[in-house]
Amino acid sequence: MNYGDRCMAFHAQGFNCAQSVLAAFAEELGLSAEQATRVSECFGGGVCGNERLCGAVSGALMCAGLRFGRIEGKDIEARKRARDVGNEILAAFIERHGSCECHVMLDREAGTQLGPHPMRSHAPFAAHCEGVIRDAGTLVEKLVLGR
Repeated sequence: MNYGDRCMAFHAQGFNCAQSVLAAFAEELGLSAEQATRVSECFGGGVCGNERLCGAVSGALMCAGLRFGRIEGKDIEARKRARDVGNEILAAFIERHGSCECHVMLDREAGTQLGPHPMRSHAPFAAHCEGVIRDAGTLVEKLVLGR
């Protein structure tokens, strides 16, 4: 099973976009699937369902941080490497999808109130999000794992 399929397998279990991406790579990056799904819980649906930064992107960025992030505060090279890879993920995502913001990709205005958007569960949006989740898995495999 490729990583895009692994992401989708977690999503099919009911996990959100961020959880699905991070959990698919968790063991390879030193986390259990349970740790991955718990730490990424609030990043789904564009951060707490607010349709801001795409949760699949957030999950991909968490993967970059786990792989390249610093463990000592003064390790500027590790910070630079993590940010470089993170920016590659962001650039690739914007190139492929036109944005990293859920509401832009879904062609809607962002809500003015905090909380999940009422239209979030409608089928056209779910289908779009599935493609985005799969694509995030492909980007992590390429840019974070180097495969």
